[in-house]
Amino acid sequence: MNWHEYFTYDGATGNLIHKERPCSMFKACNYARTWNTQNAFKTAGYVQDDGYRVVRLLGKTYKAHRIIWEMNNGAIPEGIDIDHRDRNKANNRIANLRKATASQNLFNSPKRTRNTSGVKGVSLNRNKWQARIMVNGVDIRLGRFVSKGMAAVAYAKAAIRYHGEFARVV
Repeated sequence: MNWHEYFTYDGATGNLIHKERPCSMFKACNYARTWNTQNAFKTAGYVQDDGYRVVRLLGKTYKAHRIIWEMNNGAIPEGIDIDHRDRNKANNRIANLRKATASQNLFNSPKRTRNTSGVKGVSLNRNKWQARIMVNGVDIRLGRFVSKGMAAVAYAKAAIRYHGEFARVV
């Protein structure tokens, strides 16, 4: 879809802005006037409960960050996600977006809500701190340590080694 026909991208805010639409996009010109009065030159979309900004266009809902990526970089290949580097779903500045596989997108996720140690990849196991990391669907045990700090360092090193730029240790 040619997103440029409907939106402009404000790089300073990371927002999509509705363009004014001609009568030819509507059943009647009075619909166009009403729509343009209410929407033209205003921020497009709304924020869902999950934190993503979405826009409705031609009866479909689209995530704003995916539109922004395509406006700046072209079509997103099948099976590719667009990741927010800083994990802030409201920050749709192009510098904060990057292509990622589903696995890479998960690497950039925070610690799980059920995590009781407070450190990603670290858990208490029989009075020792255990560090683990997932790599290509395989659970790799990094060792058991006398301190939570030592286990955290082991996880951080492994995350950088295996997950590269997508590593997230907190």
